[in-house]
Amino acid sequence: MQQDVEEKEFLLVKLWLPCHFLDLSFGLKSEKGGIIIMSDTTIINCPSCGVKNRVPIHKLSMGPRCGRCKTPLSVSANNASPVVLTDANFDSLVGSANVALVDCWAPWCGPCKMIGPVIEELAGEFGSRALIGKLNVDENPVVAQRYQIRSIPTLLFFKNGNLSDTMVGAAPAQQIRAKLLSML
Repeated sequence: MQQDVEEKEFLLVKLWLPCHFLDLSFGLKSEKGGIIIMSDTTIINCPSCGVKNRVPIHKLSMGPRCGRCKTPLSVSANNASPVVLTDANFDSLVGSANVALVDCWAPWCGPCKMIGPVIEELAGEFGSRALIGKLNVDENPVVAQRYQIRSIPTLLFFKNGNLSDTMVGAAPAQQIRAKLLSML
């Protein structure tokens, strides 16, 4: 038993040592010399076998394939889902998007749960034309404080990385859609 525990501890240390220079609390990972945020992914359902595939956003243009059956995955707007934004990835993702909508929410918030399906629908509708993201304000207080989020849900609209408008409360889908279309 003691030897088994020592082997597991050695394996853990051996796996940890090559990446000790990274702050693992933010979920960072080294890949081909660059650093990517692990939460920058989207889920695409395989049309052939139905498996849900987690695909890094930066690899969507490379023609992703299903992990189970190797069928090419369709990267259409219907498969898009909101990007999970964090304190660590917010500036890079929102700053690189021409148009971005950020839903500031919390899991305990009733109106946030009501607007959630609207945000999902908009992510599918706008696909690659606009970044649609969700920021959990309880888990990401730095960005919430920077934009003075006092009430949730709050929708932040960005144009070329700069805040252009804010909507507080559960706005109707048509109003959010119209605002996004006017920014494109």
